[in-house]
Amino acid sequence: MTKVFISHKSEDERIAVWIYTTLKGRGVDAYIDKLDPLVNAAKGEELGEYFRRQLQQCTHLMAVISDKTKSSWWVPFEIGIATEREYPLSTFADQGDNYRSSPSSYRPNFDIPDYLKKWPYLQTASDLDSYIRVLNMMSTTAQFSDSTGQRRSYTKDFYINLRSYLGQR
Repeated sequence: MTKVFISHKSEDERIAVWIYTTLKGRGVDAYIDKLDPLVNAAKGEELGEYFRRQLQQCTHLMAVISDKTKSSWWVPFEIGIATEREYPLSTFADQGDNYRSSPSSYRPNFDIPDYLKKWPYLQTASDLDSYIRVLNMMSTTAQFSDSTGQRRSYTKDFYINLRSYLGQR
């Protein structure tokens, strides 16, 4: 079972929900806190533990990043947890103001920080299509276990395949 955790700052909610809707519409399970009615019931440390449990039920993390992400506490927290668990990570660069009309013509002018280019990064609706293609292709052979070695191997293969589709090294 493949399930993508969508990490985002609340100001980037519009693009995060669009990603969620796109994934779900293409048969990929996903989690986004905006649509989780239990999120508002948790506070402080309890909320951190709640997100840890939600991440544990996922297999991948996609972080929506923008200039606003610089002031986020939660996005780095969620990326850190996913990194420790050897989850495949990717980012989707969002420039907010550029996402006004059709998502298919969306192209951000946001400069992705170099340290986030460690993972595959998406910038367009077409890139999201490639991401979904790789998820679907690899989910037929994936076995998500608690074995760190197996997860690390899957994650490495996921990065190789996705970067190939995206034209990234």
